[in-house]
Amino acid sequence: MTQMSTPISGKRAHEAAEPEGVLDQLAATLLGAAGATSPPEEGALHASVDHEARYQAIVEQIPAVIFMAYLDRPVSQAFISPHIEKALGFSREEWLGDPVLWFRQIHPDDRERWNAEAAQMLLSGRPLHSAYRMTARDGRVVWLQCEALMVRRPDGLPWFIHGVAFDVTDLKEAEEAVAKQATLLELANDAIFVREMNGRVTYWNHGAEMMYGWSKLDAIGRNVRTLLRTEYSTPFEQIEAELSRTGRWEGELIQIARNGRRIVVNSRWALQQDEHGKPYAILEIGTDISRRKHAELELKRRAEELARSNDDLQQFAYVASHDLQEPLRMVSTFLEILDEEYKPQLDDTARQYIDYAVDGARRMRQLISDLLDYSRIGSGDRNAVPTNFESLLNDVRSNLAVTIQETAALITNDPLPVLTVVPSQILILFQNLVGNAIKFRSPSRRPIIHISARRGGAVWHFSVSDNGIGIKPEHRDNLFVIFRRLHHREEYPGTGIGLAVCKKIVERMDGRIWVESEVGEGSTFHFTVPAETNPEGAKFGHASTDALPTI
Repeated sequence: MTQMSTPISGKRAHEAAEPEGVLDQLAATLLGAAGATSPPEEGALHASVDHEARYQAIVEQIPAVIFMAYLDRPVSQAFISPHIEKALGFSREEWLGDPVLWFRQIHPDDRERWNAEAAQMLLSGRPLHSAYRMTARDGRVVWLQCEALMVRRPDGLPWFIHGVAFDVTDLKEAEEAVAKQATLLELANDAIFVREMNGRVTYWNHGAEMMYGWSKLDAIGRNVRTLLRTEYSTPFEQIEAELSRTGRWEGELIQIARNGRRIVVNSRWALQQDEHGKPYAILEIGTDISRRKHAELELKRRAEELARSNDDLQQFAYVASHDLQEPLRMVSTFLEILDEEYKPQLDDTARQYIDYAVDGARRMRQLISDLLDYSRIGSGDRNAVPTNFESLLNDVRSNLAVTIQETAALITNDPLPVLTVVPSQILILFQNLVGNAIKFRSPSRRPIIHISARRGGAVWHFSVSDNGIGIKPEHRDNLFVIFRRLHHREEYPGTGIGLAVCKKIVERMDGRIWVESEVGEGSTFHFTVPAETNPEGAKFGHASTDALPTI
């Protein structure tokens, strides 16, 4: 603490400074502590000692930096309180011993402002109220709120500055955080506003201006329910009850913009409470979902139309294919009678025509039968049950036993799972894929077909691989189109509906099907099936490399 030399009397200090407020009340004390030179009046010495005792008891306990600086002497700092060491890490001796230390510690970005504001204080005599960043000894940036006043001598010249500086670093950091949050709120596309419990708007961001067409000036102070003519999907009393109980609410509202446009809003509310738990405001965040809701309604409408159309088409295909069977059977019957009874009486050309007609009727019957099967997919057995895929594959082996024996085909498989599916559809799927693998075999080697399955997240991935003739890249996009054939009928019989059936079966299970192939090397057909809901996964059968016993 600085020792007093020749203290100034309280009367003289009063005449010189005309003290006013806290800063002026401290001035006389600080002058005495700083050693202001004026001849003491009688009895002043004892009074100054009491003054210093009061200083020690009061000033040193104040959690702020109290300072005084002469303006008419070379050494500017006359007094600094002990709190300077806690605030910035410098001792009082260091601070008072270096006349320019205080200026060096002002943040470089704040020095110009300090110079301007200090000059304004000296010229006008008005108090200085401002915050500056200071650099502490350890490099920390400390915000000090400075309250200072200039005192003049009796002749009117500047005498000294005295004041107090409070550490407001925490406050400034909080203000910066709030400012950043406010900036983010202004940048948000969502409408964000705050309203009091009675509905009066106190904050209205740019997103709210853009969504509703009401500016801040228009909205702040207005009742939001009246301003936006809000329509609630849930009774307002229930919303308030949930908000009071949980502090949160989310739902859809209809609100009217300034131009009269109806807006569907996904609104999220958060109740704001004071330190005593008493609600005082509600934060609302609204997202305009009008386009999404319109798209959802349009999608729903189209889905319903598509479902009706598919049902109608499926019914038509079923009825048409079923009703065509009878006249076609009659045509085929009479052609066969004609061929049997009158063939000897006909020439070669007529007999050839009859053969063409019989073959055409047979193929038409097959097409109608295949179309009937295609239309029945999904309209018959809809009951999905736990199904052993390996058992179904064995059924396929039995169904294709003659073809397997004739071609010496080898069919192998990895362990296959048990999944909840419609068994008859999986049987058709496997039979078409395995049957195609045998049909489109290479003439130069024994057909080998392998079926595998592996779990991949939420689906099971199946593959059916063969070593057949393969598929050209330009034909792969047309493989799953109904009645689309890639080969002449004379080379490979069939109607071209098998893979279309496979595609329909897989897609009705929310799976997908595709092919990988290399000409001359073989093909691999892949398809996915949704996994069991049981997190433990599906059960497995046993691996098999056995074909039929006769192979």
